[in-house]
Amino acid sequence: MAQQIPDSIIDGDQIEEGDILIGISSSGIHSNGLTLARNIFCNKENFLLNRYFDELGHSMGEELLKPAYIYVDEIMEMIRAGVRLKTVAHITSDGLVNLTRIGKNFGYEITDLPKPQPIYELIRSYGHIDTTEMYNVYNMGIGMCAVLPREQCDSALQIAEKYRKKAFVMGKALNDHSKKIEIKPLRIVSINEEKFAASSPPSYIQPGEKRKENQEYSHYAMITAGFEVITSFADILSSPLSSLIAFKRSMVVTIPITLPSLSIIGTPLNAPKTILVAISMAVAFSFAATMFTDITS
Repeated sequence: MAQQIPDSIIDGDQIEEGDILIGISSSGIHSNGLTLARNIFCNKENFLLNRYFDELGHSMGEELLKPAYIYVDEIMEMIRAGVRLKTVAHITSDGLVNLTRIGKNFGYEITDLPKPQPIYELIRSYGHIDTTEMYNVYNMGIGMCAVLPREQCDSALQIAEKYRKKAFVMGKALNDHSKKIEIKPLRIVSINEEKFAASSPPSYIQPGEKRKENQEYSHYAMITAGFEVITSFADILSSPLSSLIAFKRSMVVTIPITLPSLSIIGTPLNAPKTILVAISMAVAFSFAATMFTDITS
């Protein structure tokens, strides 16, 4: 016989260090962040609501009109089955920061995240929004979270999946007066119920993406250092290599635009390719500058 629902309120007062945080998948953006999505897909430059997206399997308008999923059946069955839910949080606007709304002196260490549904990548790429801000605005694929004892995780996950929802262990509760929530895969942190921010430089991107920023900066430094050496030789040998001085001047123009150009055309960034492209552009600029000087003199 099913256990009776206890006459109590889930208020977070029973959370203990090491309790497990589980997540249940969302059906989409759940009516949150619609203003931002509308500004991205329905503006003067773009009207994409009628456009079919292969990633979604339907139009953007149909995706944004999906009703928010309500988790009453799953949560009530967990309670009836005797699962000790210590915190239940519907992940709405402000994303996973909602976890701090219930309970005192506890934060969360999140070590595993589900892959967000395609709608979030479309919003991020079309709107040029960084990942940290995405996690501040959207549920990113997690519609409901619950905190419960480790030994009852399997029961809770099985009940959620019974309702055709994906469920997963995300992390654990930690005793913390600042209510810090740290998403370790993204290296972003929320402290004192504030929005997420990067815990350390550089900016972080979604799991599975290749990190390019550090490569770009290192290649830039390599190119700059290399041409400083060339310039030094040009200064020593003077007039016989005066063309190298013009060459170096052209690099002042070409280096800053070489790396962004490679990124725009989608070329994988590696040091040899970057240097070759920079040199080619510099030669072209030098030749053009020489021709212009001959014509005007």
